[in-house]
Amino acid sequence: MANVLTLATLSRDLPSNWLGGELWDDASGNTRVDVPYNNWWPSEANAADGVAKLNAAMLLETGSFIVLGHSMGAQVIYKWMREMGPTSSIDPADVLFICTGCPERKYNGHPPKGGDYPGGAGGTGLPDTMPWTLWDMAAQYDGWADAPNVTTNTRANSNAQFGRTSRGPHSDYGSKGTYTPVSLYDENNLTYVEGNVTYMLAPTRPLPYAKQ
Repeated sequence: MANVLTLATLSRDLPSNWLGGELWDDASGNTRVDVPYNNWWPSEANAADGVAKLNAAMLLETGSFIVLGHSMGAQVIYKWMREMGPTSSIDPADVLFICTGCPERKYNGHPPKGGDYPGGAGGTGLPDTMPWTLWDMAAQYDGWADAPNVTTNTRANSNAQFGRTSRGPHSDYGSKGTYTPVSLYDENNLTYVEGNVTYMLAPTRPLPYAKQ
């Protein structure tokens, strides 16, 4: 049993059935603890506020715990790992970080353009080496975390663009019931381990193109 500290996405809290609620349902025995921060707009200042609030919340934890962030919340986790993680007194053995829909994801992430965070001053991505355990999950066709490799593929670009909208996989991960809930433990997930980071890609069912 553990506390699950959650970092909301842009302008809304994480729904109670995010990831099918598997991190805090009765079977898990875990307790959800929301970490409020200024998530009304993806700015550098608001990301810094999230880092400070997250750090304070983690320092209050005793024993093992989990940190979950989606989209902007996942970027707050990345920023904490870059800026505070290297000198943190928190024992890496006590915490599991989980990111969903992270635009800074090394493989196929698609950071927003036009001045939105990350805007350069905070940098992007993860440190080259770090002691923290991170599970980084992307839903297939989530255009912010699973952008196309081949940018000339019209169908792939169309799916990714739709995937970034409020009706697409990026805002769902099972919470709206439009798609089969994303699960961290689905045997159909594609996984790739690189150092302390486990990258996961969850199949989106049904395919989003038919929903346009």
